[in-house]
Amino acid sequence: MLTFLTPPLAHPPSGEGELGSAGVGVAWPFGTRGRVRRSPRVVPVPEGAGRAGSEKRHPSPEGGGTEGGVLLVVLLAGLAACAHDPAATSLAPSAETDRALGRAQAPKAVAAVLAGFADPSPAVGAAAVFAAGQFGLSWQPLPEADLDRLVVGLTAAAEVSHDLAERTQLARALGKFARPAAVVPLEKMLADAPPDLQREIGISLGRIAYGTQGKAPGLEAIEPLTAILLHGEPSARYGAAYALMRMKRAEARPALTFGIKDGEPTVRAVCARGLADVAEPTELPYLLERLGDPDEGVRVEAARALGKLGAKCPATGACPAAAAIDTALETLVKAYAPDYPATGMALLALAQEKLPPATQPALEKAIASLAPGESRDRRVIGCWLAGSLDHLNKAGATPALDVCKPGTDLVAWEAALQVHVLSESVAEAPVRAAALIRLPPLTPTVAGAVDDALGDLGVDTPAVRAHLLFDLTSPDFAIAISAADAAGKLKIAEAVPLLPRVLTLAEATAQDDGMATVLTHLAGLHAPNAAVILTRYLDDPRPTVRAGALAGLEVLKANPAVIPEPRARVAPPTEAGPLDRAHVARIRTSRGEMVLQLEAGSRTAGNFAQLARRSFYDGLTWHRVVPDFVVQGGDPRGDGSGGPGYTIPCEIGEQRYVRGAVGMALSGKDTGGSQFFITLSAQPHLEGKYTIFGLVQSGMEVADQLVEGDHIESVVIE
Repeated sequence: MLTFLTPPLAHPPSGEGELGSAGVGVAWPFGTRGRVRRSPRVVPVPEGAGRAGSEKRHPSPEGGGTEGGVLLVVLLAGLAACAHDPAATSLAPSAETDRALGRAQAPKAVAAVLAGFADPSPAVGAAAVFAAGQFGLSWQPLPEADLDRLVVGLTAAAEVSHDLAERTQLARALGKFARPAAVVPLEKMLADAPPDLQREIGISLGRIAYGTQGKAPGLEAIEPLTAILLHGEPSARYGAAYALMRMKRAEARPALTFGIKDGEPTVRAVCARGLADVAEPTELPYLLERLGDPDEGVRVEAARALGKLGAKCPATGACPAAAAIDTALETLVKAYAPDYPATGMALLALAQEKLPPATQPALEKAIASLAPGESRDRRVIGCWLAGSLDHLNKAGATPALDVCKPGTDLVAWEAALQVHVLSESVAEAPVRAAALIRLPPLTPTVAGAVDDALGDLGVDTPAVRAHLLFDLTSPDFAIAISAADAAGKLKIAEAVPLLPRVLTLAEATAQDDGMATVLTHLAGLHAPNAAVILTRYLDDPRPTVRAGALAGLEVLKANPAVIPEPRARVAPPTEAGPLDRAHVARIRTSRGEMVLQLEAGSRTAGNFAQLARRSFYDGLTWHRVVPDFVVQGGDPRGDGSGGPGYTIPCEIGEQRYVRGAVGMALSGKDTGGSQFFITLSAQPHLEGKYTIFGLVQSGMEVADQLVEGDHIESVVIE
């Protein structure tokens, strides 16, 4: 019986911040919107919600702590194991059981969750709805029939529910299923929903559009969403704008153009993002006008939208978007105040896009204007602009980057940027591959990035083969795994004898996603003993590794008749326990201090506090900064692939990715470690996938000013 109360949210929805773009077009190591990842490689792990960004995967990046005052630490450990047991299907419904089963995302637990819908306890009903939504986001594939059963169950509950709290939770759960069937009950609820519920329904419709790549909702949803955007309350307008932005339909263009002038900055920013996909030349003046918006997030999204529109320009001939970018570059350079880096974030966002050839003179002028600067943010922005210019070089050269002079503290960063520029440039693929091989491997970061790029380019030459085979013998796990991934993509048979060594190296360095990568390529290259090796990992306690083994066996058409139950994870003796109370973390950076409230009862927060007390974070950098999306740090390597030498389980909760949420970066289920990120604006598409273990209490203005290479001076736990 679905009459339940919504548990209190640790971090309620906030009107602050704007949603970032779903894809900046920026390759690793500099990051893209959407997925918050901790590794540069592709992981063959299905993403239940569909694509979460343009960074190779479906992105990158489950909430933690206690809910409703009930501590689930023991249940999280015990039920995560028992949920894979056949007996899990007959577990007696309880709030604790259903929430833990949702966290475990075990296919055999679906029946237990469905049983919770009919339970007379309000708490059990609420937990069952939460768990059902988490199955919709499962990192591992669920049978289509099970997903259909869950959507049918949620739909039936929505049809009979009249309680606002119930309907809100049902709307959130339905939005986690990337299935057209989930749209119907949401559209029915939208008709008579109050403003806050309209917001949740709009966000859920947007998540479904995101997960189905625009195939759902259909055109019939545009009219009611447009009416809300034009005449609704502020919270409702945000949800409507989010849905229309994610739908990427030309029919939504008039509403998005209207919304870009909304009184709420969050709505303006989302509408600017939406115009990036559907704007015509007539909308360009509206985007240019928003470059002077008082809100930084709006300025960033308007600049990014112009860059995306410019990327659609033809190689030759006039293009209105290119002319608009010329104007934007001039406007943003004038507005940039080096003593306040946040004023340069819109310029940085524009520079991170692939700008069209017609903008070359304006780019050269902008670079010249920034050349004298000595501050790190000025150097970073200047080098990104130089990279945009070199992206247009058909000879596969980087003359602008060669003279951008980022300084000794950014030499490795600039070299990695050079790899990115060459891999994405307009030069022919063989020219780019040859240029990449010639780059000196200044650091493992650079060498690994070169191998990643070679795999993506798809150019198989004797020089490329020799380069990758050499890197397969590297003692550095990131280089070896990247080389293995590239060799697998290029079908280099000579790599087969070296892959078992890379698999061992990945396992020894706790690189679960790297193991999955090697396992799938063992199958793809038809290694003689591939099936034997893959079968050995089918009961591995690490979900990402199991998924890689199963995907490899599917490639070999050697699917096991019975998939064994996974072995229970054995926690290392040094693993941190749940945080005993809501501690405060003071992160001192080269730009100032941020104060974080850590989540009581969260093992992820406990891990973060334990690392901080060991001075693990002292001196590390913010290696990834995407304006109006996230800042990310905590990697001892500084390239996005490092960690503390172990991984921790995910903790899925009901917190929201509002502006200032602190999350754990992942490269698959249960792959967290030390890397964390702070959202610069609300990011609904990350909810239910990436652990939230804290919230910034003060100092978000510091986060707004961070650029790549800025340092974490210390993290102090109080």
